[in-house]
Amino acid sequence: MGRMNQGLQIALILFVIIAIVLGITTFLFKKQADEAIVQKDSAVKELASVQVQLTQSNDEITELKQLIGYADIPLTEIRDKFDKAMELAAPGAEKPTYVSVVESFLEQNKGLNDQVAQLKKDMETLAAKYKTREESKEKIIAEANEKAKKAIEEKEKLEAQQKTLLTEKDENLKKTFVNIEKKVKDLTKEKTAQVKKYEESQELLAQQRKDYADLQSKLEETSRPPQDNPQGEIIYINPRGTMGLINLGKADGLTRGLTFSVYDPKNMNELGLKGSIEVISVEGNRQAEVSIENESDTSPIEVGDVIYTPVWAPGFQEHFALIGHMDIRGEGRNDLEVVKSLITRNGGVIDAYMKEDGTQEGKITTRTTWLVVGTESNEVSPEDELITRTNMEKEAEKYNVKKMSLAELLRKMGYRPPVQERTTSLMDVNGAPRQTSSGSVANRYYEDNSTPRRQPPRGSAY
Repeated sequence: MGRMNQGLQIALILFVIIAIVLGITTFLFKKQADEAIVQKDSAVKELASVQVQLTQSNDEITELKQLIGYADIPLTEIRDKFDKAMELAAPGAEKPTYVSVVESFLEQNKGLNDQVAQLKKDMETLAAKYKTREESKEKIIAEANEKAKKAIEEKEKLEAQQKTLLTEKDENLKKTFVNIEKKVKDLTKEKTAQVKKYEESQELLAQQRKDYADLQSKLEETSRPPQDNPQGEIIYINPRGTMGLINLGKADGLTRGLTFSVYDPKNMNELGLKGSIEVISVEGNRQAEVSIENESDTSPIEVGDVIYTPVWAPGFQEHFALIGHMDIRGEGRNDLEVVKSLITRNGGVIDAYMKEDGTQEGKITTRTTWLVVGTESNEVSPEDELITRTNMEKEAEKYNVKKMSLAELLRKMGYRPPVQERTTSLMDVNGAPRQTSSGSVANRYYEDNSTPRRQPPRGSAY
């Protein structure tokens, strides 16, 4: 029972609160409504006053439009007509009005009246002069007729002389034209004969050049060693398999730093590739010391394996042309200078190459052996690179130059990026290509500093 009374009390309190809130809200809304009614009445009064002023303004505008002669057209058209009228009546005037223009016309009219008066005086003077001239007119006409008669006679005489001269000149010109036409025909025949002789001589010269190029190419082919054939072989390998000897030396023009691919003698292709070697020192006419890099541990380089590089041949210099982006590691960088250095250090010659800006340097000739093709460049204009590639490939086809990719060249050379450089630049701090040699030959060739050098076994090629 106590709880029920408590609930009723709470409900009663809430009812009272709601009643109070509703009373306050009703009072506020009533007050705002009264204020709105007062504002409305005031606005209605102001609107009536404004409408009266607007009616007066419209009457004044209508009267002004009638005064300026444009009562039936809108104000925008009146403004356009006013601007055009002011451009004609007062060009260049600042803020002209009808009043200012009329006053200007009156002022100008006053000056014009003075000018008219002066013109009348001038006309009277001219009339007097005209009268005097008319009195002497007959005499002047007679003198003029006499002069005209003499002029006509002189003209007829000159025309007769001119006609005679023109007749003689026409005869001379006809004779001259006949002689010129004859000379032109003779010169045309002579020119045609000379052009024919020149064309024949050019054809003969072109044929002679072609024959010379063919002979030069054949001469190069006969003197060039066979490509992709073994150039030497491994004749000794130390116990560790890191150093060895080959049967090439000073008599073959071998130099330190040359690199070769090493193949199984029965399989001179990529499947038979077993590794690479680098010439460390040239010790005799038919002997050189090399460092050895095996392609895999399962098929190491052995005595009797053959060696090959496309950039060198015994007693012969290989010539190269390079086109495209020379990216050795696939890092998007142009290693053109490094590739050029690798070829020249291995005894090859660079005849022509595509520069980094896409232009050609040098020229492909009959002596060029290989065309090394790189990738497309992202730094060179596609049009410039395409033009250079096309021109160099046409030259290569002209001289029967064989193509080879950059990857194939490096593989056949036996080139391997040095270990200390495989994550850095190929160029040293001075901007020159880094050497691929590892340094001291003795430390790599011997087992250690105290171990004597192992001699090749008896019965070897030495």
